[in-house]
Amino acid sequence: MAKKSGVKYILNVGYDLKSNQIVIEQLEQFPNLFGAIGLHPNDGKSDFSEENLILMEKQLVNKKIIAIGEIELAKKYNLPVLLHIRGEENEEIFIEAFNDAYRITKEAKIEKGILHCFTGT
Repeated sequence: MAKKSGVKYILNVGYDLKSNQIVIEQLEQFPNLFGAIGLHPNDGKSDFSEENLILMEKQLVNKKIIAIGEIELAKKYNLPVLLHIRGEENEEIFIEAFNDAYRITKEAKIEKGILHCFTGT
């Protein structure tokens, strides 16, 4: 259906260690599929460790990974950073989170990326 609608490429986004691995496996199966890997902010609390960052870095060997949700790896590999920014339905917290993300990416000299958010059902 996507192809009939004119979609040429799809970006599949991993959000934890398990889904990152699924993205990697699917990249081998579908020529028009590209991937992004990272750790979702809520899941990242349990998955975030130096060991897991090393694992994610090894996954970047796949040239079809075109974005990452970790600033230092985005900088090191010149990839767009993909960040999920959310304020838990509180506008002040959202603005603060967005400003923090903007400041951090600017300080890291990240020039490419997507700051995105979804709040709802």
